[in-house]
Amino acid sequence: MAAEETAAGGAAGGEAAAAAGEALAGGEAAAAAAGGAETEAAGAGGRSASLFFQGSLGTATRVRGHLAQLRALPGARIVDVPRGGVQPNASAPAGESCSRAEPCATKLAFARRMLCSDFCLTPKGDTPTSSRFYSAIACGCVPLVVSDDLRHHLPFPQRVNYSFVQYVRERDFLRDPTGAVDATMRRLQPQLPALREQMREAARELLFEEEGSRVAHNALLEYAGDCAPAPLPGE
Repeated sequence: MAAEETAAGGAAGGEAAAAAGEALAGGEAAAAAAGGAETEAAGAGGRSASLFFQGSLGTATRVRGHLAQLRALPGARIVDVPRGGVQPNASAPAGESCSRAEPCATKLAFARRMLCSDFCLTPKGDTPTSSRFYSAIACGCVPLVVSDDLRHHLPFPQRVNYSFVQYVRERDFLRDPTGAVDATMRRLQPQLPALREQMREAARELLFEEEGSRVAHNALLEYAGDCAPAPLPGE
């Protein structure tokens, strides 16, 4: 299962990597098209946002229902992209929203915002894994995972050092969303350079479009292990 999840997630991460390259190489024309200050900050090596999430805040999961509260954190950018027919949560703190038909919802805009953020929130969704996790790696944005299940579904655990992945326990988040996330980011801030270096080392093991990608090699090794015939009785 992990190999299949990596194939889907790695492909999404590859799209994010391509979009990230376009965001950095687009120059003034791309900057003028969708927020020049963000692209310039990313290109200069600086990151203007502390925390980023873009997606639907109105889904049924309990974790998603609390994400809007994180808009209160300094430097946080939480963008609501409602799913079809889902209305924004009227009781949530006011903040940025974007319909799926707008330019702000494109992969390029998504990658540009990830490139400008220190931490990218990866909350629990419909499944334990998320393409957002791989996109964050492609953009050098430290994944801040709010899910107790993801660690059990990470691919190639024998070949990838996942020490760059940071977690907020679901029960801590549900009890105090802003406090739990803020405390985690403050604790990790001095470690950001080391975490990004660990991500760079892991990227070729997880992303198809990374130079020297080993995703296909890792998947074949995993399939070979899963498909190896069991020894016969007495052997």
